[in-house]
Amino acid sequence: QRRWVYLDGLFSGSADIKQLLPKQTDQFKGISNEFVGKMKVVSGKPNVLDVISIPKVQESMERLHTLLTQIQKALGDYLEKQRAEFPRFYFVGDDDLLDIIGNSKNVERLQPHFKKMFAGLTSITLTEDHEHIVGVASREGEPVPYASEVQVAGQRINSWLTALEKEMKVSLGKLLAACTTQVDKFRT
Repeated sequence: QRRWVYLDGLFSGSADIKQLLPKQTDQFKGISNEFVGKMKVVSGKPNVLDVISIPKVQESMERLHTLLTQIQKALGDYLEKQRAEFPRFYFVGDDDLLDIIGNSKNVERLQPHFKKMFAGLTSITLTEDHEHIVGVASREGEPVPYASEVQVAGQRINSWLTALEKEMKVSLGKLLAACTTQVDKFRT
């Protein structure tokens, strides 16, 4: 029952999951219908002895449990694959990762997750059309402009997050080099 409640929250509550895992979504719908039907029958029988007298109830519940376990494993495998492609996904939980993947086209909705994946970063700065990242902001609110824009539109989330990370390093390196040049001028 706990497994069904967890998966029901994922598959029923998110249209994004339906797109990401259509096969598992269809499987879950069938299992859910059967499970809810069984629970309605069981709820009408407050006595345990009445419940165990329902024909094949144990076999049916064991089969549903096995199917729910398979769906949860497929979901876990999918998330693990995403984490292997972009290791910073290991810093977020399964629910957050599903939210990130599901909202990959809406970068503004991802803002709360950046601080979990990147230490010291709280938000990213986008162009007005939300198609390019032009900088980041630190926890203290300090803006860090990027030397080059990172394209978000039309890119897979793993690709633009990798580019975001790379450009962060490049831009911070250039800013540090510019600072050391300024310090050297100040000293002379």
